[in-house]
Amino acid sequence: MHNCRKVWLLREQEIQEEEERKINEYLEAKFKKEMELQDVTRKKEEHKLRFYDSVVKTLKESEGKRLEEEQINQILLDEESLRKEEAKLAADFEKKAKMKEELREVFAKQVEHKLQQKEEERKLDLQYCQETQREIEEGKKRDQELAKKKQLQNSQYREELKLVIEEKDKLRQRDLYRRINEYQTSVNDNNKRLKEIEEERLIMLQEHATRLLGFLPKGAIKKTDLPYLDPAIQKYYNYTPEPINKNQN
Repeated sequence: MHNCRKVWLLREQEIQEEEERKINEYLEAKFKKEMELQDVTRKKEEHKLRFYDSVVKTLKESEGKRLEEEQINQILLDEESLRKEEAKLAADFEKKAKMKEELREVFAKQVEHKLQQKEEERKLDLQYCQETQREIEEGKKRDQELAKKKQLQNSQYREELKLVIEEKDKLRQRDLYRRINEYQTSVNDNNKRLKEIEEERLIMLQEHATRLLGFLPKGAIKKTDLPYLDPAIQKYYNYTPEPINKNQN
């Protein structure tokens, strides 16, 4: 039984190896066939390319000869036209050169004119800057002088104002003194006048009160008047003179 199994396994291994060999042979044959096919195709392509190159070369040679003949004929036919064209080109070149020279001269004059304008503008700008600077300096100088003058005026004004205030104070003081003196004088004059009036009144009472006794208005004779009046008047007003003190020095 064991030997049968061993034989069977060997047989299976041989079958498997045979299949692998056939597969390898098939793959090798297929690869070889593909390589041969590729070689045939490559040779066909190379032959085709050589044929195309030969045809193109032949066509180019034929076309080149034809073109060369046409060019020679064209050169021969256009030689006069070429000379005329060259003459025209030379004339155009000379004309353009002359025009270029004229334009260069015009441009040079324009540049010179612009440079002169720039120089004049520069001089005007410089003059304007100098005048502006001079005006600024003069303005500063005027401002400084005005400031000094104003400061001096303010100082003088303060001094004058101080003098005016002092003078007004003096005037007010003198006026006050004057008014006080006038008032005092007026008071003194009034007192003097009142005293004179009182003295005149007392004299009139002394001279006429006795005859007018009983007819004088109330208040015409004051209590202070009685010591200086007639005894009859003193009696009428019930006035008793104070006794004289003999011990009084």
